[in-house]
Amino acid sequence: MTKNNGADLRPDWSPDGRMVAFANNEDGDFDVYVTDAATGQTRMLLDTDADEKGPTWSPEGDRIAFSSTTDGNSEIWAIDSSGSGTPIQLTNEDAKSVSPDWSPDDDSIVFASDANGQFDIFVMKTDGTDLHSLTADTFDSPNAQEFDPSWSSDGEKISFDGRAGDDLFDIYVIDPDGSDLRNLTAHSANDRRSSWSPDDTKIVFGSDRQVPSDDTQRGCSVDTRQMDLYMMDSDGTDPQRLLGTEADDSSPAWGPLL
Repeated sequence: MTKNNGADLRPDWSPDGRMVAFANNEDGDFDVYVTDAATGQTRMLLDTDADEKGPTWSPEGDRIAFSSTTDGNSEIWAIDSSGSGTPIQLTNEDAKSVSPDWSPDDDSIVFASDANGQFDIFVMKTDGTDLHSLTADTFDSPNAQEFDPSWSSDGEKISFDGRAGDDLFDIYVIDPDGSDLRNLTAHSANDRRSSWSPDDTKIVFGSDRQVPSDDTQRGCSVDTRQMDLYMMDSDGTDPQRLLGTEADDSSPAWGPLL
């Protein structure tokens, strides 16, 4: 879909399935771009000297939220998806706020922030009010971290990457009120950056689970712990590898049903 001299990160489909937003650093710093999925025609959404990353579309497709280092910290901002108008700053904390995801009912934005000293999952209204943590007391470890939240399509669950004090991340799910936390993967590997299917029956994610040295899908003959794409049922059962190449494959984004 894209071919350039920079790194393309964190793609996100528009609700109508026609466009994909992503971050690219071809010009040095990361900027948010939008590309037409059919034609490949690409435009820059916002051109600044800061890093803009992690774009996420509103359910109506009229706005895009993203993180930006415009004020020194990484904060959450939103802008008209056409790129017109003035960006609106939604967070203003003495902390790093990253990886926003817009709720399906257009009411809230979930994101990761180290406002508590370590990265936790936070939720706020789409105007930046009612900001609160979902996972501040989730893990009893000073080294715990949570990143990359993703709303389920019905808005009833939020998945995220969690590290409970060791060096490995698992995929967790939690209710939007902070209840019913569950570990879906509990694997001796890093499982990260989940995305829900439109009907919420599946979750796709990246994992560095070791594969056999004679694996034919990857096309190489060495044991490796690089990231491949996996899919599992949304209750964590039946994990299956979807893609394994000689490169890291990560940050999947499930497109809408059309």
